[in-house]
Amino acid sequence: MSGATARAVAKAAAVIASVLLISGCSGSVSDRTFIGEMLPGRQVRARDGAIDLRGADLERGVPLDGEWEFYWQRRVDRTEIAAETVAPDALVKTPGPWHVNLVDVTGDTPLDVGRFGVATYRLRVRVDEDIGTLYLRIQGISTSYRVLAADRVVAVGGRLGSDRDSTFPRRGAQVVSFLPRDNEFDLIVHAANFHHARGGIVHPIEIADRDLYTRMLRGSLHRAWFFFGALLMMGAFHLLMFIVRPRDRPMLWFGFFSAVLSVRMLVAGEAPILRASTLIGWELITKLDYLTLYGGVPLFVMLAASLFSEEYIRPIGRFFIAVSLVLLAVTVFTPARVFTIPLYPYLLILGATLLFVLWISMSALREGRRGPAIFIAGTLALLLSVVNDALHHLSVIRSEYILDAGLLVFMLFYAGLIALRSADAYERIEHLLREKNHLQSLTNLDPLTGVSNRRHFDSVLANEFRRARREGDPISLVMVDIDGFKPYNDEYGHQRGDEALQKVVGAIETNAQRPLDLVTRYGGEEFAVILPSTNEGAARVVAERMRTTIESNDIPHALSPTGSRLTASLGVAGMVPNRHSSLEDLVRRADGALYRAKERGRNRVECATPAVLDRAAG
Repeated sequence: MSGATARAVAKAAAVIASVLLISGCSGSVSDRTFIGEMLPGRQVRARDGAIDLRGADLERGVPLDGEWEFYWQRRVDRTEIAAETVAPDALVKTPGPWHVNLVDVTGDTPLDVGRFGVATYRLRVRVDEDIGTLYLRIQGISTSYRVLAADRVVAVGGRLGSDRDSTFPRRGAQVVSFLPRDNEFDLIVHAANFHHARGGIVHPIEIADRDLYTRMLRGSLHRAWFFFGALLMMGAFHLLMFIVRPRDRPMLWFGFFSAVLSVRMLVAGEAPILRASTLIGWELITKLDYLTLYGGVPLFVMLAASLFSEEYIRPIGRFFIAVSLVLLAVTVFTPARVFTIPLYPYLLILGATLLFVLWISMSALREGRRGPAIFIAGTLALLLSVVNDALHHLSVIRSEYILDAGLLVFMLFYAGLIALRSADAYERIEHLLREKNHLQSLTNLDPLTGVSNRRHFDSVLANEFRRARREGDPISLVMVDIDGFKPYNDEYGHQRGDEALQKVVGAIETNAQRPLDLVTRYGGEEFAVILPSTNEGAARVVAERMRTTIESNDIPHALSPTGSRLTASLGVAGMVPNRHSSLEDLVRRADGALYRAKERGRNRVECATPAVLDRAAG
């Protein structure tokens, strides 16, 4: 790769990174920052099951992240907590799955928290005096839940139960409001999970003193619809283009890739458009979510392989495809509690796949191919969005899901690549057409005289005859034969003979100069002239001019049967073709007229219809 190209790619990557990070990220939160330590802006952390929001910027919204009290396999209510009859089993860090996020277990007995079960979360919240109505944004509590704030139920998701059969999951974000009675209140979450690999508060719960979340939720729905429509249309367009051009494999893989991602826009993220009201519906949407995630990798690998086939490393590509196909099969044939387990390892596979695609496209760039730089820039945008979403999903950073933005940037860059490839293809086609026309002109021309050959004559005469019959237009044919040309060749040599042929052609072309008139070498010393839109009488006049011009060339011919100069005999035939007429009849009549001209003394013009000659003579 040249230095200038490398700098251009680096600059593009920097710009993409800046755009994606500015649009999606709002900074990361250190796990060691707890209550009492106010960070700039809205970042406050809970510690020991309590959070102090006094002075926090609630207008922008604050995530209630940090350490919550955790009661395992119990559904604890407010009265039990107030009476201090129960104690928490542990502190759990939110957001994140409960089975991996325990930070402090009370008592001496180890707490065995599995993926499936029921639990209670509790957070003591302190706010400013006379705070007014507060709003909660609940992005994801897996898989069914009930939220209590200020001693009343404010949100319900699915149906809480004590086992798999009595629990019905729900997915999707909610925005709810409540009015605290004083400046301290409890936020209690009852959660049950028997259907997913990750249970509990897996996404942040946020609080604000104004209703900014409803607008955000509505905006995410509109954005999902927009990207769904855009990706679906792009996918359909490229699949139709592949039907028209089956050899263009990138069209096929990009079409499927876009179609799969369009479905993902509906079922992934915090606000799926397809809401699940039953267990079957929840399972179906979750399957679609994971199928579109797992299915995107093999399609993306095949897209890169079709674009950069020479740099593509088949064993590595097949490995990524095989892993994805295995996970797709697991997703199809197992319930969500099974196929959701390998999500985190798969995120590493996804990142490695993008790096692999970057590697082969960089190799293509080093080889000097056109287009890889554009594909690299788009892939970097996609990679950054995937990394952001993965880290956000794992609660490593505080941001928003921006995969759709990354996909949009990738699509724009890919559209540029397609435009470049199309321009190159059109340029190649134009070059091939020019070469084809040149070769065709060579195959249609007589190399000695420079006029059309017999092959071209047959083609043009057939086309003009059909046109004349279709339009009721006359067409005429003039046959020209040089008188005594063989004795001329024997007497003066072939070189002089060739020169004589060229002079005769020049005389014929002088009198057949209309754009549609065609002079051809019919064979040896015989020539044929096609005169479209010309009746036999007019053709006889043109033929007479040709004869006179040939004779006036004054080419010496001591053995000429007509005198001492080179002359020619001409036969003319014309007709207005109808459905009973035939092309062979026109040629036969012109040949017959030429034969009569030779019989009657040569150096003359004869017409197939004697009346034409009589009228011309009169």
